[in-house]
Amino acid sequence: MSGAGGKSGGGQKPTIYNGIQVQSSLKGVAIGRGWGTFKANCNLLDYVNFYKTAVNNGGGGKGGGKNSGTSYNYFANVLLGIVGQQIAGIRAVWRDSDVFIDGTSSSSSLPAPFAQAVYSLANTQTGSTTVTSTVAGTTTSALAQAGLSLATGALGQAVCSAIFGANTTTYWMFNPNQSGVYLSTSHALGYSGLAYVYAANYALNSGASIPNHSFEVQSTIRQVIGGVTQDDANPADIVNDFLPSVPQWPTGIIGSTTQYQTYCLAAGLLISPYLDSQRSGADLLNEILACSNTGAFWSNGQLQFVPLGDTAITANGVTYTPNLTPVYALQWSDILDGAGEDPIKWDIRPQAQCYNYVQVEYYDRANQYVSDIAPAYDQANIDQYGLNKQDPTSLHAICSLSVASQVAQLMVQRTANIRRRCTFKLPETFGLLDPCDLITVPLRNGGTRLVRITEADEKDGEITITAEEMLVGAGHAAQYTRQSSMPSATSANADPGNASTPIVIHPPASLVNDNEVWIGACSNYPLWGGAVVWVSTDGTNYNAVGTISGASTMGVLTAALPTYTGANPDTADTLAVDMSMSAQVLESVTTADAAASVTLAIVDNELLTYKTATL
Repeated sequence: MSGAGGKSGGGQKPTIYNGIQVQSSLKGVAIGRGWGTFKANCNLLDYVNFYKTAVNNGGGGKGGGKNSGTSYNYFANVLLGIVGQQIAGIRAVWRDSDVFIDGTSSSSSLPAPFAQAVYSLANTQTGSTTVTSTVAGTTTSALAQAGLSLATGALGQAVCSAIFGANTTTYWMFNPNQSGVYLSTSHALGYSGLAYVYAANYALNSGASIPNHSFEVQSTIRQVIGGVTQDDANPADIVNDFLPSVPQWPTGIIGSTTQYQTYCLAAGLLISPYLDSQRSGADLLNEILACSNTGAFWSNGQLQFVPLGDTAITANGVTYTPNLTPVYALQWSDILDGAGEDPIKWDIRPQAQCYNYVQVEYYDRANQYVSDIAPAYDQANIDQYGLNKQDPTSLHAICSLSVASQVAQLMVQRTANIRRRCTFKLPETFGLLDPCDLITVPLRNGGTRLVRITEADEKDGEITITAEEMLVGAGHAAQYTRQSSMPSATSANADPGNASTPIVIHPPASLVNDNEVWIGACSNYPLWGGAVVWVSTDGTNYNAVGTISGASTMGVLTAALPTYTGANPDTADTLAVDMSMSAQVLESVTTADAAASVTLAIVDNELLTYKTATL
């Protein structure tokens, strides 16, 4: 039987901390902001009421290792800032190796540092045990499982009374081992417009530092489909929220986004960008446009958005209808002749620039926002010209495999098939032409070709137009159900299942040289990995005395223990046991090993060893 504990012994004196150990403190760090549902880190805003509790590691018990002397557990009231905006909620919490998710059961809701179950023990001197188990309840909130609460970041939100007390103008810092210390009132801030989490008496790491935290944040801006709020946001809604907040951008600078919004919703191109570092507005806008298959240009003092989708789509309660009617049908007489040059200059991009295998790097929400790759390829083009693979394009605003795959497919269709471009000049009377407009241009053989304007540069009374051929169908990609990668990250907070009632033994003097208590516990659940043993003499204050590392080999008798009447060893009687409670297997040993107590066990308060174990 495995046990917990260890004999008292000397050890190195532990470092004692009198405050949270902050690794760095920087001024002017970017405050995060996001849309949709995204994973965000946090920063320590403030802490008060730092205190420590001593842990006596000198308890006795077999197999407990050399944890001796005194160590300390540290606690404080903490505020952790997340994003500079009002949010709808937090759905998941990552804390070091633990993962807490809404809708799952908590492994423990008792205050730290207590374990899931508290056992009262009696009469261990005689070998008999009275055990009472009090198992903690369960909860479905990720924040509650992690022992945290949320301030959503509303403008004008009040000072957190749970941290600074009911009287928010002053508060006290109290250490159980010292006198109260009066602190400045400047700590008690409301942090208007900043979403943060907080906790009183929050357990710190052994080095008195804050554990590593990150959170799955749900923004107030998310797409609603059929009355159900989705994880991601419509790119048009993101643009309308983001651009007006950019400094020096006047009101009304964004043109109509109705068609843009309809296209993104119908095509399912919903995203969740998150800003956690300094970045130019143009860079973020370009990423949003790449994720939503849309072009943007300035016209009449406004930023206009034109979806590049060229096929009608009906989905998610809306219908997108592309406008494929050219705004002009140009004639040869409309085009300005160059001096001895062809009025319309055509060129074809080299095949080396036409990638037929495209990759989109995105953050996979289904796999805890781990970076992943969504590929797309044109097999016919590969068969004809050979594989031409493009380096991954980072579009971290995408958090869904289906969206990443669709965007990758749209990209490969454009880069592999739209190769023809033309350049020509028009008089300034065509000044109403804008990028993304469709026009037809004449061909030498008498026909016409539909093109989309990509650039319109006006200078000296002339407009230089650059356009690409318009291949209807290249701007549309069918949606398919795809299987996301299997999660690679493990959660140390996974439910370990129920443990057995522990067995507490006071071993005889023939086995030990000191006063010891042996404790064994087990579970047949595959994720159960052991337990920390805490002991209290008053039912209030607990000290950790050891660790049970894995399930003890335990079982129950299926027949009465035979009465010993013969010689030693007893080769006539057999013992029937059921080991399913611990999912352990008894192994056969040699006669010498049995005589050396390798298989020593306690059965009905009787010590014995065995040689042969038959399943």
